[in-house]
Amino acid sequence: MRSSDKDKFSLAMGEVLYNLRDRANMANMTYTAKAGIGENTLCNWESGRCLPRVEVLIQAAAPFGLKGWELYKLVEEEYARKKARTPNGVRFNKANQGKENGNRRHRREGGI
Repeated sequence: MRSSDKDKFSLAMGEVLYNLRDRANMANMTYTAKAGIGENTLCNWESGRCLPRVEVLIQAAAPFGLKGWELYKLVEEEYARKKARTPNGVRFNKANQGKENGNRRHRREGGI
């Protein structure tokens, strides 16, 4: 996987984890305790700074009642959606999405 693809995949993983936690109404501390990971680890995953190792993916999926491969499949689907929606790799910041002002800064995957 190319570096830029890995960055996009990391962002997709973070978004999926965040959305699953949000839908389950699960706080950071609750999730980290159930998954057996640290809060910094969760922060790094959700921000897209790094990906969980394969063996940790099983732990990450368990609090949601999912198997590791099911979580991975959700991430693959999100990654595919992001890739299809973002021509030339341009992705807008969450804070700027939906804003009418066309002069807002946008960020490219992997840096500003």
